Order: sequence, then structure tokens, then C-alpha cells
Amino acid sequence: MLKQILFILLSILVCSSIGSSSFQVASTFPICSSCVSNCQQLDADAINIIANGGLISTCAGLCGYFAGDEKQVCTAACNNIGLDPFIQIITDEQVADPIYFCQSVRLCPTNSGTTGSATVDVATTPSSGPLGTTFSVTATYTIISPFNIGQIAIKIIDPAVNFFGGDQLITNVVPGTYTYTYQFTAEPSEQEPFSSGLYKVVVSVCTGTCGLSSPGTLTLALEDTSFTINN
Repeated sequence: MLKQILFILLSILVCSSIGSSSFQVASTFPICSSCVSNCQQLDADAINIIANGGLISTCAGLCGYFAGDEKQVCTAACNNIGLDPFIQIITDEQVADPIYFCQSVRLCPTNSGTTGSATVDVATTPSSGPLGTTFSVTATYTIISPFNIGQIAIKIIDPAVNFFGGDQLITNVVPGTYTYTYQFTAEPSEQEPFSSGLYKVVVSVCTGTCGLSSPGTLTLALEDTSFTINN
């Protein structure tokens, strides 16, 4: 039981990094984006169900614990693969990767049969500033050979090698050039003190979830830049 709960807690940390915004999803996977963006709440509710020993014998019984989009995702996923496999997946470590989880429950496409290729450039505005400055990191990426599902991720590494950032789901885009902007204000917090120094910015375009090693995950393009905070 403890192992199951720890796996689900891990999934919440990863799922919370996935943005709700995305490009179009193929009509055969109409709730793919919803599955990816709602996995945090889905898993949080699953923790309560497991911890409280909820009586579960059908998909309807399990998904009755959820509401709204989480209930829709739960119902579709459970009906797709069956109750026992679904319970196994939501309590297994593979749920820590939201894209792979949604592929496993047949709510998102896989990248089987697609190679995918892309390029990316990144710019940060301004290039330096004091505390309180609002920085914008803009990634301009070109899809050369399309793929079914992936992600663009912006990772910012501070002088103490802590990191933060944002990402966006990419699904079934046609070849072309797109942009993704991550904006933040350098206001100190418990999570990020915004100390003086050089901040490295790394941008990745990937099939699957960037930074993870689930089946079908591959980094297609990688670029970096930096900015400075002067306090």
C-alpha cells in the first residue's frame, strides 16, 4: 500500500508540470489533452480511494469517486482497458509520466511509426535585470517531420542548480514554425530565492515527456541561452 501511494505522489509532482494548453488533438483521441492535464487531480483522488479502502468492483464504481473532467478521463480510460489493468496502471510508477500514462490507457496516440524531427531557437528578454524584473523566454521551434504527441519544455537553472520552468503539450501538429513563451517575475519565494548570478535556460522539443525515459520518448531538438539577475 505504501509503495502504491508513493508512486502516486510521484506522479502528482510530474503531472503538475504539464500545462493545460496544447495544439490540436486528432479526433480519434478527443480527450488526450484533458487526460494529460488532469492527471494530478485524478491521482490525488486515487490516493484517497486507496487510503480509505474504497470498495471497487466496476469501472462505474471507481470513477464514481471522481467528478468533472477527472470522472470523464477515469471512465474512458477504465472502459478502454478494463478495471483491473486500470487500477494496476494508476498505482504503478509509469503513471509518473502523464503522457505515457494516457497512452497506456489509450486516450493519447503513441509515436509508433513516426520518426519526428524538429529544430528550436530560444531568446530571453531582457538579458539581465534586478529582482522584480519580469523575464520572457520565447522558444521558436520548427516541426520538420511531424509526430503524434510530445512536448516543448523550458527549464531554467539557477546559480545553486535548482530549476523551474514550464512546458506545453504538442499533439499532431503539421510541419511549420510555432512559438511557446514562458514568462515569470523574479520575486523571491521559498521555492526560488532568485539570487544574483547567471541563470541557464534549456529548451527541449521531445516526443513524449521531456526529461523522462518512457517508451517512445526522444529529444528531437535542444537549445540553451542564459540571463543574469543583478541584485
